[in-house]
Amino acid sequence: MGGTFMHHNPAFQTALAALLAMVVAQALKLIIFRIMKGRWNFELLKSNGGWPSSHTAVVTALTCSIAFFEGIDNYFFAIAVTFSIITIHDSMGVRYEASKHARFLNIISKKIDIEGLEEFKSTKLKESLGHTMGEVMGGVLIGLLVALILRLNS
Repeated sequence: MGGTFMHHNPAFQTALAALLAMVVAQALKLIIFRIMKGRWNFELLKSNGGWPSSHTAVVTALTCSIAFFEGIDNYFFAIAVTFSIITIHDSMGVRYEASKHARFLNIISKKIDIEGLEEFKSTKLKESLGHTMGEVMGGVLIGLLVALILRLNS
């Protein structure tokens, strides 16, 4: 009974699509790093930035799943699209700019000595915060595929 409920419950399937999209996106970051660098870096499982965008994968899976189960002429879909636009804009805009600022500040902190700021000199700011268009498109593709696969199997 419980398996049938979950299998045919659009709300459960939608939440599952979002969760699986995040897991797939973060796992891909880990696997790609392993292939490129020859070692595992499990910190990537909780990291921001990089290919693919897990935030974009989550909101895309959520939005597509709502569209697949409920259609596009309802408040749920409108809210999901709005939420997705804000999230994706933030990752490509605000957080991407913050990444550039961090990169600049890290370079500057190595080059100059300012009295009283020694503690900041030894702390490197995280530079991988936002996303490029390619990283976002990777997230869109993952979110769409996860939502579609779950819908086709429900």
